[in-house]
Amino acid sequence: HTLIHHTKPINTLKISGDGTTLISGADDGTLAVWDLGSGKHIQIISIVFNGPVSAATWMPLAANGLAQTFIFGCSNGSLHVYHCAHHEPTYDYASSFPSHEGAIKDISYDPRHHWVASVGGGVLKVWSVDSTGRLLQLHSPAYLEQFRSIVQHHFDTC
Repeated sequence: HTLIHHTKPINTLKISGDGTTLISGADDGTLAVWDLGSGKHIQIISIVFNGPVSAATWMPLAANGLAQTFIFGCSNGSLHVYHCAHHEPTYDYASSFPSHEGAIKDISYDPRHHWVASVGGGVLKVWSVDSTGRLLQLHSPAYLEQFRSIVQHHFDTC
């Protein structure tokens, strides 16, 4: 399939863990949710007032590990969480808030600890996420703010 929606360059693409759904975010200030089986978009989320969508990731918060929630970040430093309840075809707004002083550069999710890490304005922040997609900032010690982060990745040695 050729997936057509965005009118400006695409910045982020993520396929859900079950391989059925794709999210794409672009400079046009939209995030598209795609059904990979049909090639059609399920939903378009317009957040143009927050600037380009710069990063996104899936967060399989459900006990069965299915990717029913995703988070994305914008150039104004805001994070946005959308959740799909009861296997509906569309995603509902769960939360959003300003989180960084600069554009979100990357987002990563750790399913073991239910943590989200985000980088924006050169600062790394770590968040705890509950089953509804609400975030609570865990770590952003002052000494870390002197370092400039570009990308982060979660990993477990256990």
